[in-house]
Amino acid sequence: MKTPGSKKICTAAALCAGFFFVCMASFIAVMFLDYFDQELSLGALAILLVISGLIMTGTIVLIGWLNRRHDEGEGIVQKNLNLSRWQTNALFASMIMILSISAGYQSGKQELLRMSTSSARLPSALAVFAIAAASVIYVLNYHNYRPRMQQIRTAEKTGQLNRNRFVFLMEEIREDGRLKGKLQGEIHTGDQVFILRAGRNPVRSKVKKIFFMDRSVRKAADCDVILDVPFPKNGDEAGYEEFTVLSGVMPMARSLQRVTAENPRVSGMLCGVAGRIEDREFISTFIYDALHGNYLVPAKVSDEKEAEADITSPLKGSHDVMFVSVSSASDPEKAVFPVFTDWDALKRYQNVMDDPKTVVLLMTFPQIVQMIRKGYDGMVINPFGPASFFFSEAYIQSITQLQGYREEFLMNEGENHEE
Repeated sequence: MKTPGSKKICTAAALCAGFFFVCMASFIAVMFLDYFDQELSLGALAILLVISGLIMTGTIVLIGWLNRRHDEGEGIVQKNLNLSRWQTNALFASMIMILSISAGYQSGKQELLRMSTSSARLPSALAVFAIAAASVIYVLNYHNYRPRMQQIRTAEKTGQLNRNRFVFLMEEIREDGRLKGKLQGEIHTGDQVFILRAGRNPVRSKVKKIFFMDRSVRKAADCDVILDVPFPKNGDEAGYEEFTVLSGVMPMARSLQRVTAENPRVSGMLCGVAGRIEDREFISTFIYDALHGNYLVPAKVSDEKEAEADITSPLKGSHDVMFVSVSSASDPEKAVFPVFTDWDALKRYQNVMDDPKTVVLLMTFPQIVQMIRKGYDGMVINPFGPASFFFSEAYIQSITQLQGYREEFLMNEGENHEE
């Protein structure tokens, strides 16, 4: 079944939210005020509450369903939460409106009761229309009014299966079937995980047990651990492979409604690259993962008015942007092109995060290679941690000369590059 366009889904959700606001705010506020003024019997109040409750429940469920459809169309993994972010915002706005309508209704009630002409009903109808219009605007633009770090946290969480973020690089499969390796981030027993193997589709499983220092624990963070994560029976026959990465985040890259990237295999391999720089098999697997990644790349526009209110929103229209650079650790005079696996890594670049002119683009490895040829001395993945890797210009040149790289990234696109 084809997923409807994001704009249509957002519009439908906004209309549902507007109806929900009017229903919840108007019905509940007015019913309770009339009840306490002894103008409404307890029986009538109960009936109206049941009817409006059913309507509001159906509407809030529909808002959540539309939120999930929107996320599916964007390639976003829906979190295992009782309420989606759209439902949460609808409930919050409704609470504010209940207070507002209650105050306005109470103060103007006597005047409304005294007037019964159609002209008196017009302002009330206009008020309802204004509330609905404001609700639509709010749902479509609520993310623009939040602080930048909150915008980023939302972008981070939309791709997560759990509340916490983590990657785990498997280094050994023990005789008992448990996995030993390096953990970055925080993991809990019961967490949903993706089993990520190079060149294969992700497989879902669940953390049954966590062992640290030969003791069973409920959670662990940033350490060497042993995990009991059974490979699902409905998975492929290959099972766990060398350099398997576990993560609660699905690999993805989207730039339609929100610029976001998740490269958990690259992040997981980065956990062990420092200690295995001489391991040719490990490095070749890491390079394969890096070549197939999609990265967040910060840039700056000339005027902050050109930047979007939400830093995670795609840049609209045509703009001249200036890409940033960082200094090489070995030679401060060299300018290196920084790229980031995800928002968690990018938000550590404080100078860029604090600049209102900052915009963020999504780029593939071949696109980054073209940028490096314009005057950079290489590229670095996640220069500010939690783990990084530097590709010198000569190293990148040697990678792009490989036949496999040319066949996959150049010839298939019909490009004719002169190295």
